[in-house]
Amino acid sequence: MLKPKEQLLMPDGIIRGGFKPLLEAAQFLRKQQRDTLCLFNTPTLLGAFIPRNGKRTKRVAILDWTANCPRVADKPHRRLYDTVYRIAFSRMDAVASPSKEFRDFYTSKRTTIRPILYPLPYPEYRPEPRALEGGIKVLFIGADLERKGGYLLLDGWETNQPEGMSLTFVTPKSPDRCIEGVSFRNDIEAGTPEHRQLFETHDLLILPSYSEPFGYVLLEAINFGLVPLTPQTTGAADIVKDAGGLLSATPESCIEDLFTLVSRRPEIETRKRQVCHYNAEHNETCLRQLRQLFDS
Repeated sequence: MLKPKEQLLMPDGIIRGGFKPLLEAAQFLRKQQRDTLCLFNTPTLLGAFIPRNGKRTKRVAILDWTANCPRVADKPHRRLYDTVYRIAFSRMDAVASPSKEFRDFYTSKRTTIRPILYPLPYPEYRPEPRALEGGIKVLFIGADLERKGGYLLLDGWETNQPEGMSLTFVTPKSPDRCIEGVSFRNDIEAGTPEHRQLFETHDLLILPSYSEPFGYVLLEAINFGLVPLTPQTTGAADIVKDAGGLLSATPESCIEDLFTLVSRRPEIETRKRQVCHYNAEHNETCLRQLRQLFDS
């Protein structure tokens, strides 16, 4: 969206990639004479502590989690970790996050964490509200089934057996379970036509996570016109609410709200239209916010 003159990717981070990409990124930053956007954790720390080259250039950071947020710093290494990030944020020209929990946790007298949207992953796609035909099709996508509430969802589904709903459960390794109305998929790769087709053929997406710094799959769902459901503690909760999705108090109530929608088909239709209407302005708002970070 910003059309940067130069960019450097660190796909593996420090733990998997070692120190070589770290040194390359440090050299990249050190020679920059342009404003720089640092995305996520390691680039943010580098942007804060690598000296700037010559003239005053702006460095802006966007991220949605650290290992200490929003947890209490109850262990020595977490307290140290937290201190390093707070110092880093104070050294940046601007810091932004789409997660309200993150903003509340790290905003202080020294630093204000500003709100920001993440851009839609497929900006060329403009969804049209799809009428409900037959049963309501629900989608779940996640790898860490314990943290993301996948097992909780399967248990609830097996107990309630919601009529008029089917669930496509996408995960790298399917649980050894056979549940009526549930179709398990472990052959889907992100970014493929099969991946897109999932979103194009479902009505609702549920992410009943116990802990979710952001929840990128929710943004994908919104991009394709699905109604997203997730707990209000999810990092993307504000976006879900603004888009017309459904927020719940807990992972358990999120699943209960899903089952309630079986008898509220008009509500699903209305929320679908809201999601599609929201899409039209999302990326324009995101770009405006990005520019404001550098202009302030």
